[in-house]
Amino acid sequence: MSHPFVAFNAIYGSVVGVDVHKRTHVARYLRPLGPNEYEKEIREFGTFKSGLNELCDWVIEKGASQAIMESTGVYWNTLEMMLSYNNIPSMVVNPCHVKNLPGGKTDTTDSEWLAKVGCCGLVKGSFIPDRLFSKLRDLSNYRASLVKEYSGWKNRLNKTLVTNGIRLDLIASDIHGVIARILLDAILDGKTSEEAAALAGKRVRASEDDIKEALDCDFNMIDRRLIRKYYRKVIQLEQEICEANATLRVEAEPLRDYIDRLTTIPGVDEIAAIRCLAEFGTDMTRFKSYRHLSSWRGVSPGNNESAGKRKSGKRSKGDQRARSTAIERANARIKIDRQMKAKHDTLVYRKGHKKAICAVAHKIVRIMYCLIAGGDVYRDGTVNYKESIVKRNAPRWIRQLKTIGMISSGGMVDPKFNRQKKVSAVRAEAVPSERGGSKVAGKPEAAVVAEAVPSELKAMKRPRGRPKGSGEKGVPPSVPKEPN
Repeated sequence: MSHPFVAFNAIYGSVVGVDVHKRTHVARYLRPLGPNEYEKEIREFGTFKSGLNELCDWVIEKGASQAIMESTGVYWNTLEMMLSYNNIPSMVVNPCHVKNLPGGKTDTTDSEWLAKVGCCGLVKGSFIPDRLFSKLRDLSNYRASLVKEYSGWKNRLNKTLVTNGIRLDLIASDIHGVIARILLDAILDGKTSEEAAALAGKRVRASEDDIKEALDCDFNMIDRRLIRKYYRKVIQLEQEICEANATLRVEAEPLRDYIDRLTTIPGVDEIAAIRCLAEFGTDMTRFKSYRHLSSWRGVSPGNNESAGKRKSGKRSKGDQRARSTAIERANARIKIDRQMKAKHDTLVYRKGHKKAICAVAHKIVRIMYCLIAGGDVYRDGTVNYKESIVKRNAPRWIRQLKTIGMISSGGMVDPKFNRQKKVSAVRAEAVPSERGGSKVAGKPEAAVVAEAVPSELKAMKRPRGRPKGSGEKGVPPSVPKEPN
């Protein structure tokens, strides 16, 4: 009995499959000639620059339409960069999607299998950022490592202080704030607890006696050198984080429009927006919909169903850095009394905090997709933006109105302002005559202005010169003249 043969139709004319290794790259050239018939050629190249240049020249010489490789560690980065520099289309695939059956596994068969599945279009390439976003990713990862190290040194410093009896955590809301560091500097300089408490002043909520007791310890037992080293390390890492933030802002300046859109989401600051853009970029056509972006970031629920029964809906793994960034933004977002906080409070009782915060992160990622793809800004349905704008800008508007004289110091509308505006408008409409006078409908300008001013405003005008019926200039008639 003959077994039927199943063949796949080739989509690409010729493909090169590369099995990536640390020291060598094994490349297989494959050109389909018919059903299960291929023109094959295999070569091995080094991983130095000269070997990568030879591989690129060989691919160009063969006229391959595409080069396919697995994402093995970090060894594929240099090869993908060289192929992109030589304008050779490349595809980096997930090893789980092209895993071959065990038995007879060699570098040659691996490269040939990559070329076959790529030639037939059975694999999908992974998202590879361009040069700008790769640089932002590296800077973002460097900053994340600094923040992680910074948190570790802060905890180590606090633990050492508590061990030596210095309880800054009981008198200061932030043990690394300004007041706490003033007190710590005083202790490290050898000052007593009374002298250190006097430096705090009234900026600490704790009483002076509590501050003295919190700083009262056996100074002979304190290892000031160890505490000073930890303290110096914390300050050094703070400066490095500030420098990393400044570098991120400078490098991400071409993305200012997208950053401004994302920062309209409560809980997303400028650095967080840059970190998100560094992970998934600004071209949303790479993802079919917001669901695919959420799945790629690892915040969407999984789908596991068999025989009509839904099993565990555990979320997908996704990108670890992208998922951690989304969860951080979600934790910051639920602290604001708005729409996301209501969603978290609704789910936390039934699902727990972890699942609830993942659901909030899922919604934030969907919002980011819509903002970047649609070019709009975020508007919370539970917030009255007109009212918030007025509350924020009303003091500035009132100061400007007082400056130009439209309202008085007591907050009342000044009628002189309306009169002056009306007189100015009438004067502007006056038509100059041939003799030099201004006329409107045959009347001189003075008559027009006099008619424009209401009688009530004329009565409110302060008299100038000698009032009518007075004996002297500027003296009202009801006031008698003082004798000489």
